[in-house]
Amino acid sequence: DADADVDADSRGMVKVLVVLHLPVGVKGRKRAFPLTFMRDWQVFFCDDLQSQTVGSFVDNIRNPINELLRKGVVDIKSVISARCAKVIASCRVPFTEDMHNASSHPNDQTPLTSSALSSTTTTSAGQFSNQHLQPTLSNYARVGMLMKLLSNDEFLSLFEEKVQSFADVCLDNDSLYGRIHVKWATLSPQACLRDSLMLALERVVVDIMTFLFPLFDAHFNLSLLSHAMDEHNADLWNVCMQLYNCRAVLDVDRLSTSYKPQTSRIVTIPHTGLHEIEVNAFPLSVRIAKMLMAKETCTFVLRSANGNEENAIALMHQVCTTLFGSGLLASWKIPTLQNVTGHSTYLRDFVNYYITPVPNLSFEQHISLFHAIVFACGAAFPKSVAGIHASYLLHEHRISRYLNLFSIPSVFHSINVTDIIARLEQAAYESNMMAREKNTQDNEREEEGEEEEEE
Repeated sequence: DADADVDADSRGMVKVLVVLHLPVGVKGRKRAFPLTFMRDWQVFFCDDLQSQTVGSFVDNIRNPINELLRKGVVDIKSVISARCAKVIASCRVPFTEDMHNASSHPNDQTPLTSSALSSTTTTSAGQFSNQHLQPTLSNYARVGMLMKLLSNDEFLSLFEEKVQSFADVCLDNDSLYGRIHVKWATLSPQACLRDSLMLALERVVVDIMTFLFPLFDAHFNLSLLSHAMDEHNADLWNVCMQLYNCRAVLDVDRLSTSYKPQTSRIVTIPHTGLHEIEVNAFPLSVRIAKMLMAKETCTFVLRSANGNEENAIALMHQVCTTLFGSGLLASWKIPTLQNVTGHSTYLRDFVNYYITPVPNLSFEQHISLFHAIVFACGAAFPKSVAGIHASYLLHEHRISRYLNLFSIPSVFHSINVTDIIARLEQAAYESNMMAREKNTQDNEREEEGEEEEEE
């Protein structure tokens, strides 16, 4: 007994302090002898000797993650800037069989040549102002691209806002994962419990960033945004930022339904291109097209238009206005987005997403054929987003028949595709000119008839 030789009066004066420091590695190690204190010794566990605000430790345990982030317990902006390399490493770029065969490891993110991106087409990168814009593929280059974008206060604030909004929906007081940071801190402590809680909060922020990043960079959209930043293209930059802020494009409530916190998340940047894996020519076009190609939307437009192209375009424009707002639609008319090799940038992306490839045709020929077939069916081909969707809905079967015809080897080798496209466009041009002349003559006759009636 420690007090056997001490009298009763002096016993209370004896103070012995023994400090045992057990690092994480030692604490979890098996021991031959248990750490057992003798009887009458008072034992206290001291996890941390740092000063702190009264109640802050308890608050960090009891409060849900979204409230802790709003209070600034962890600075979201600092975590985003410091851990962007971790996010990039967790987000794999999409790769084709050609890319896989070119590398011994499917996850090797080394820079790829344009010929490795597609084996069936003559071009393999998105175009911007009639110039090829190569997607950023290597891990090193993608980290540099993201750090450059995060140096812009507007983009950094946007990313912070999306992370906080996502936490408000998924990690609030009523959520099953609202206090997941406490579980992570106790299951794998990194230091003292308070520091482990802070590190766990940072890991939650990184996990949300990793979950959201593929939505920001779908179809290499951040490469397009980075190019706009390099070229000081304010119009294109503003279109991208408006789309990111549009709820119809990035709906946090809808996206949160599939979220479950993970300590180690590995994802692949989505790319649904049927022809090429390339940078989208139109910002976030895949999100826009997905909404406008919804079954309910297509059925509504087809039934209400009654086969009339002008009615279909007007109805689709109405749908676009409802979903995205008139202000955002007006921003899509900037020159940058109106011309890529003579066609609308959105048309290029739309063909890549929804037109099934024909083995004998290049990607550029698919685009030209789509344009020529629709142009030959009636009025001048519309370049607006609403017009492209409306024209596709009305002429989908014609486009499919023509492309299937070119897929027959005997037919393909007996004709000149470029010549066919030119003839279709010429015939459509002459037909439209004749229609305009007829309309002009009809209007003149009506005016003459009205004048005779007045006389």
